[in-house]
Amino acid sequence: VSGFSREVCTNGTMAFSDKYNADGTPKDGSGGELGDKDWGSETAAALRDAGFKIVSFPAAKMIYVGQVTGTDMPDGHGYMYQPNGDLHEGKFVRGRAHGPGVYITAKGTELTGTWNENKRMGEFKKVTPDGTRHTVMYKMDGTLSSSSKDKIEIDNPDWHEGAVYPEGHKKAGEPMSKTKKAWAEKDEPAKQCWNCNGFARERNNHAWACRTHKGRWTIDTDYRGEGEKPGVYACCGKTSEDEPGCAFSEHHFR
Repeated sequence: VSGFSREVCTNGTMAFSDKYNADGTPKDGSGGELGDKDWGSETAAALRDAGFKIVSFPAAKMIYVGQVTGTDMPDGHGYMYQPNGDLHEGKFVRGRAHGPGVYITAKGTELTGTWNENKRMGEFKKVTPDGTRHTVMYKMDGTLSSSSKDKIEIDNPDWHEGAVYPEGHKKAGEPMSKTKKAWAEKDEPAKQCWNCNGFARERNNHAWACRTHKGRWTIDTDYRGEGEKPGVYACCGKTSEDEPGCAFSEHHFR
């Protein structure tokens, strides 16, 4: 994201720094992250007081929530919201994804691994929307190398002392293995959010996971010009219907 022009959101103030660390966890170790009962409409103020800032990149229509440098460049733990609804959570260094992270698409695919200067490198664990698990490998240049559905070792019910593979098997006559490969058990499926219509899982849900418009999209019914009738969001005044949401909240799953 380096090179984009930035705008830093500034609202009022809220006293969260005495209760929460920069990653949103409670300082007293009581458990539970910054959530419903502590979360008000002053989202930007709460995040900023917890050690985070909200920085927008207007040209790319991206918004970053997290720790930053003195010049408001993503640096530390943070969340980068893409205009298509995808979200990258993880470590950033000088404006780039660099270190461990999780990339969640708006459709519910989840990729967990390590980034190097915005590039995926090495082994990643992928979970598809229906919960199927894959292992994905990336080359040093960040391009995809391989992808395979995960398998596990289970007891072979056909095995017994002295058992051999039967005729027709590619290992016919050879000693039978005590175990065999089977597809890995599925993860939980992604759920759809009532508010943003995106897909995610409970483990990825938190007080700023969902990005939506709080106000309605209103069309100018009096418009008599050519093309589509113009409209505006009542909450933020944006005049493009596909403009990413201006407010954050937790997901409310269907």
